[in-house]
Amino acid sequence: EIATARNSHGATGPARTSCYLPVMDCPNCGAEDQAGQFCAECGAQLRSECANCGQDLATGERFCAECGEPAAGAGAPSRTHWWIAAAAALVVVLILMIPQRAERAGPMPMTDPATPAETFGFTGDIRADADRLFNRVMAAAEAGRAAEVEQFLPMALQAYELVDDLDDDGLFHLAILYQTGGEHQMAIARSELILQESPDHVLALGVAGTSAAAMGDRAAAEHYFRRLLDGYETEAARMRPEYVHHEPMLEEYRQIARSFLEQG
Repeated sequence: EIATARNSHGATGPARTSCYLPVMDCPNCGAEDQAGQFCAECGAQLRSECANCGQDLATGERFCAECGEPAAGAGAPSRTHWWIAAAAALVVVLILMIPQRAERAGPMPMTDPATPAETFGFTGDIRADADRLFNRVMAAAEAGRAAEVEQFLPMALQAYELVDDLDDDGLFHLAILYQTGGEHQMAIARSELILQESPDHVLALGVAGTSAAAMGDRAAAEHYFRRLLDGYETEAARMRPEYVHHEPMLEEYRQIARSFLEQG
């Protein structure tokens, strides 16, 4: 039987396999078509086994698709969170050094949905695929691989937008992706979906504030940043899943808010 992979629109195609293990791209260095337990280029671990049922797990998967058990370390902050902090800090540097309005001339074009299934290996779980694409885009952005960001960013955006009842963690990921692509109005719009239910949400206010500042809208940026600082102590103490997943970003956004407001 030929294995199949499903893309974010439900279309299926041949899944890449080798030596009975799925072929995948290394999440650490981006080397393509790696089939073993470790990347042949950088040595990073590519997959492990589920501690409950022994099912093969690719690095980055949070739950076992066979039995549903959490993967080892699921929910713990990863190095991905640190480059998000670095990206947010970069926004502030750009705000302070180059106060120009950042705009795009229209919506970002969407990649042909038939292509990614062969190059990325979709699992059929749209949310899991969206999270994997998010990690890939942000890792590529951190490493300065612009072509990879351009290729996978539209796919990540599309995947998250297809998820029904996206939770706050997913909306935060979506807002960050729009911000990475320079779509600051969309980043603010997705942040506002979180703020409708949680007006003091630190991550949503952080994204909205940095995007407003990047657009040159200082009044809006001050509005979001003051709200962030006013409610920070109480809000940051809440055990929201997205706060656990992105813990370093809470303090990072507070520092960004303070630095921006101190500039007067």
